[in-house]
Amino acid sequence: MRILPFLTVAGAACLLFATVAWAADLVVIRSNVAGITRGSLIPAGTQLEIPAGKSVTLINPSGTPETLKGPFKGKVGARVTGASEDGERLVRALAKLVDDDKDGATLGAMRAVGDKGGVPTDLWVINVTMSGTYCVVGDQPTRLWRPKSDKKGALSLKLVPLSKRVKVSWPAGEATIPWPDGIQLRDRGNYLVQLKGSLNAIKFQIRMLPEKLASDAHRVVWMARKGCDRQAGLLMDRLR
Repeated sequence: MRILPFLTVAGAACLLFATVAWAADLVVIRSNVAGITRGSLIPAGTQLEIPAGKSVTLINPSGTPETLKGPFKGKVGARVTGASEDGERLVRALAKLVDDDKDGATLGAMRAVGDKGGVPTDLWVINVTMSGTYCVVGDQPTRLWRPKSDKKGALSLKLVPLSKRVKVSWPAGEATIPWPDGIQLRDRGNYLVQLKGSLNAIKFQIRMLPEKLASDAHRVVWMARKGCDRQAGLLMDRLR
């Protein structure tokens, strides 16, 4: 994580910063402009020039994304109304996440490749073929996912160590099924699932997102901290 200094890049980059003394920073989460790196902090009010065909996406302290597409010349952070301790924590947490993930080793190391591939395209499903931590949203149905198959399937699921195994059928051609009745969906609950025909059982933990999270940017930080790295990475990709 670093704060970009005043700089000028000649030629195709055509990039200019002139820092203004505002009290808030924005974090760069996406950029294809030379000299502007992901994870960098830019003070609100900075004069920025972006060449045609290039773009930069920033997150302000309220969690609102701002995508600037070239040709652009103007001040960044027009939506920033002031700094706050919570806003500063959010921006710097995002900056650290993005900066630590420059090689793809943390956030989004398993990006979506389609429902017929190894990971799902749906952000909120639980992949029953992969152990890990999965974040779910309390006000929407939770679904289980497997790679789409033309064959009927089945699985067994239990809450460890409390419940008995519940057996569930999986219709042919369906990539997802609802969370089964008879198994409590619990925050910090640990589960054991085994697909019929698989030699190994999969273990996963559930984390339920708090309703108080103010934006998707806040959700990214929360999920990454709880270990829902794939989901955090997918949600980060969707911030525009």
